[in-house]
Amino acid sequence: MELKDLKRIFGNVPVPVVITDRSFKVVYANFIATSKGLVSLADCDELVSNAAGKSYHNAVCAKKLDKGEKIFYLLGWYDKGSDLYIIIYIDFDEIIKAFRHSKVKPELFLDTSPFAVFLWENKPGWPIAMVSPNVENIFGYTAHEFITGKVSYAEIIHPEDIERVSMEVKENTENRSPAWTHQDYRIITKDGKVKWIFDHTVPIFDEEGNVTYYYGYILDVSEKHEKEEILLKIAYLSPVGIVIYDPASKKVVFSNKIGNELVSHLGTGFINQLEKGKHKFVRSGRKIYKVEFSYAYHEGKKIILVILTDITKEKLLEKKLYKLATRDKLTGIYNRYALNLFMEKLIDYAQRKNEAFAVVLFDVDHFKHINDTYGHHVGDQVLKSIAQNVKKVIRRSDMFGRWGGEEFLIILTSTKDPVKVAEKIRRAVKENVYVRGVHITISAGVAQYRQGDTLDSIILRADNALYEAKKLGKDKTVFIEK
Repeated sequence: MELKDLKRIFGNVPVPVVITDRSFKVVYANFIATSKGLVSLADCDELVSNAAGKSYHNAVCAKKLDKGEKIFYLLGWYDKGSDLYIIIYIDFDEIIKAFRHSKVKPELFLDTSPFAVFLWENKPGWPIAMVSPNVENIFGYTAHEFITGKVSYAEIIHPEDIERVSMEVKENTENRSPAWTHQDYRIITKDGKVKWIFDHTVPIFDEEGNVTYYYGYILDVSEKHEKEEILLKIAYLSPVGIVIYDPASKKVVFSNKIGNELVSHLGTGFINQLEKGKHKFVRSGRKIYKVEFSYAYHEGKKIILVILTDITKEKLLEKKLYKLATRDKLTGIYNRYALNLFMEKLIDYAQRKNEAFAVVLFDVDHFKHINDTYGHHVGDQVLKSIAQNVKKVIRRSDMFGRWGGEEFLIILTSTKDPVKVAEKIRRAVKENVYVRGVHITISAGVAQYRQGDTLDSIILRADNALYEAKKLGKDKTVFIEK
């Protein structure tokens, strides 16, 4: 490296830099050094004695300036190619001030800095022209090993990352980027450990605009990646499905074990519908998942975070509880509570849409006699047998339940002739239900919804019709229109 190259590199460095020959005569001082009056080397025997035979040396020296004497920390290194010493002045007052204000800019050049500073040549393997002494703390290799070429930078980058890093350097160099930050990559230290590296690189151009060197700040970010890896493992083994989806590319960025199984089975179609408010629940096989999503930003891109929670047990329990709440324990058909709910919904719908429905209320003739003569267990069998036979006659859309005791209620939707249906039910019971060879009969009352009806008013009409059927000798169907 020639003196003109060193001038170009250190001309804009934000700290005073002077370059000397082997006799420590100053041959160049950058703008900061000139403006601070540091154009001549400080009287420092320690610096000269420390420099003998070393690539790197440092010393604490005093320098007399116009405004009085200042104490500087001098950090120097010998550039073999140019046979020159590069010396950086770091003002101790600035260091103290920086520590006080938590802005330790000179720290970049100190041995204890978390950053290592590199100067790479734009050549295959990125040979290292200069590097800060603290590089050994991160890489295990000494600055001397890097400078003398015993190890090149490219060969310590992890084999799985070198192609990507090379491509990033190539693309940014060709695009003449003023600076760039690499996606974190891994390096292999001297003792074989793998570390994650943050790398911010600034290219240095010659007079013709060609990149000759790269100036970079390197930071060990392994701890961050270790924590991320732990979080990823936790996420992967999470009992809920996690899917991170990129809506722009319509690709899954990340999915844990459960999320991957669901995406493999369902595809990504259900994710595309999330923004439309659909798919609050999805099924995969026999399992039911609750779907929740939110927007987030990752590396400047909008992504969708999808959380899928297995609620199969909760749904089964919910179904079981609903059944317990709405089913008659003896017959298995709907109970009065469920029938009331259906009726209220149907009345509301009928009022809004001006559509009619009808109800059939029937009970078992002479049921008390059956219980008294044959016992309640026989009476229960009669009720179950009636429920089974009526279900065979009515439609799936009709709602059938036990109203109470030996009374049953059927809600008939969109039926033009409810009396005909009631008669069909009456005959089915009479022909198929027996006790000790005796036919069981029922009496039925029919009522049709009229505008303004309430649950109580329509049931009252059906009950009155049932009462009339009983008065007429039982085993009859009566329809009251008014």
